[in-house]
Amino acid sequence: MRNLLVNFILPALILYIAFYLIILSCLPYRYLIGGVILIFTVSSYYFLFRKIKTILDRILLNLKGLPLSGNISTIGILELDESIKEINDYINRFKEENKLYSRLFQSTQEGVIVVNKNKEVLRMNPTALRLLNIDSSQSLEGRQLIEVIWNYTLDEMTGKVIETGDVFSREISFDHLNNRILDVTVSPLFNEKGEIRGAIIVFADITEKKKLEKIRQDFISNVSHELKTPLTSIKAMVEVLLEGGADDSKLRKDFLENINQEVDRLSRLVNDLLLLSRLESDKAFLNPVPTDFVSLVTRTVSRFQPRAMKEGLTLTLDIKGEIPPIKVDVNYIDQVISNLIDNAIKYTPSGGKIDVLVEDLGKEVKVSVKDTGIGISKEDLPRVFERFYRGDKSRNLSLGGVGLGLSIVRHIVEAHGGKVGVESSLGKGSTFYFILPKG
Repeated sequence: MRNLLVNFILPALILYIAFYLIILSCLPYRYLIGGVILIFTVSSYYFLFRKIKTILDRILLNLKGLPLSGNISTIGILELDESIKEINDYINRFKEENKLYSRLFQSTQEGVIVVNKNKEVLRMNPTALRLLNIDSSQSLEGRQLIEVIWNYTLDEMTGKVIETGDVFSREISFDHLNNRILDVTVSPLFNEKGEIRGAIIVFADITEKKKLEKIRQDFISNVSHELKTPLTSIKAMVEVLLEGGADDSKLRKDFLENINQEVDRLSRLVNDLLLLSRLESDKAFLNPVPTDFVSLVTRTVSRFQPRAMKEGLTLTLDIKGEIPPIKVDVNYIDQVISNLIDNAIKYTPSGGKIDVLVEDLGKEVKVSVKDTGIGISKEDLPRVFERFYRGDKSRNLSLGGVGLGLSIVRHIVEAHGGKVGVESSLGKGSTFYFILPKG
């Protein structure tokens, strides 16, 4: 205001007073002099206003081009240029912060959805698109949330957040995504006045975590049962012996034999747990050496022949192709074959048949153990090699075990660079196999 007074209003006032005094004076040529002053004043302010208009036009032109250029050009007036510099600095800071927030939004490992007050989608990050199996080429902006997520629980939760302003969190299962479980938190989104303008939904996939929790719970339950059963039996027999049963020689012998069997059962369980722990923690546990693979399989099968005959089963071995020596850890591969044959004998009724087949696949060797036993249900089939898993429907639980044998098989074979598999139908038998590379 002070600059305006000094540079524009005060000179105009002086010129006006000078013009008035000259006109009223008695000076010769006073009208000519007054006219010159008047013309000079009008001309000066005409050109001044023209310059001001030019400056304003340039400012407007800069503002119109701002979204493209991102900066306002200097005008040529010191004070305006300083203000423009401050505006440009603010614009550049805003652009950098916007880029930072955009990168964070795009790269965060959690899914993020932003909706307005009407539950219309404003933005979704790539993680959200991936977790919800949404095609990134689809246009989602402005669509209702329920149309995008296909989950009424999350839609209702978002509505409550927008209505109340509270934060809600819960685990939600998405049936149309193969029962994928997401840990969801919905928070209100406020404007500068503190009014709710929408909600932000943040979620993470915890399906695998829940699966591991289920495996752990199954393990605790199975191991507790397997430990409790023999311990209860041992305790009962010891109490009988202590209460006078030891005087009966036949009873004493029978009980001691049973106690010995239960102790062996506990010992096998502990050994399996220790072995599995070692297989999972020690990646260099193998001691592979060139081995006559056919002889290894033949010895293992022969060791089970007496037991198979005792159970009324036929156990055969078939070798297809010329199997060269393979570099394997003899003890561990023997355990793999033993576990598969042992399972086949356990779950095959008397009169059944067990076939062990060794095949040359070129660069690999395949060993299959096929039985005519009770088989495995379709629901249990994908999980039979999991740690501590035991299918209730497909396996006779009275035969014991906590589901560690097949997990041990998988770890050993994979440590050799191979793979395991199973084919089975409930009531029609099973074929377990493993494949090892020759090299």
